[in-house]
Amino acid sequence: MNIFYKICLLLLINSFACHSQIFVRAYHYRPTGDFGSVFKPGFSAEIGYMPKFEERLRVCVSATYMVMKPRRDAFPIVGIQQGTKTVILPGEDRFDKYNLLHLFAGIDVAIIKRKKFFAYLGTDLTVGVGSVDSRTEVKTLISEGYSGGGGIAGFRGRIGLQYNLTDHIGLIAHVNRTGYILTEPRTVNWFNDYGMGVRYHFGYR
Repeated sequence: MNIFYKICLLLLINSFACHSQIFVRAYHYRPTGDFGSVFKPGFSAEIGYMPKFEERLRVCVSATYMVMKPRRDAFPIVGIQQGTKTVILPGEDRFDKYNLLHLFAGIDVAIIKRKKFFAYLGTDLTVGVGSVDSRTEVKTLISEGYSGGGGIAGFRGRIGLQYNLTDHIGLIAHVNRTGYILTEPRTVNWFNDYGMGVRYHFGYR
């Protein structure tokens, strides 16, 4: 992880400490499209800064880390070797690691705003980093591995609900749709996630 992402994480942690209005959310994620055909659904958690709705708008920041698990130990591929005759050779792709760190910053807009209950729409920009280890093998033709990763840039849309149990504790539920580009190895990925959590306000309102 380079210095840029370390600074982002430090600023995020300082934001939590200064404002003391945090949330923790457990969620189930489901990759979609080509991403979904390679990686399994899974579980993770998100932590962030979430203030109360002073009016109908609030700014939120958060972070999450996802450890992606491939659907198979190896994915079959073929290679074509051309000479005096064309030969089709069996091979495989493997993903030994595909981990994603997302940092989110965005807004929520309250569509329904009551004393204890809120329904809202939200949108975020995301940056982050991906760490990937993979290998491609084609018999007698290719044997190469990749270890590295790149930056993440994308966006997220959200439908959310919040119910305040007390002045300090609230329950939240989110449905999110996230799309992003991983710069290296270059891919465009999408996933949905569904989860619930707790928002906690330290101190007095």
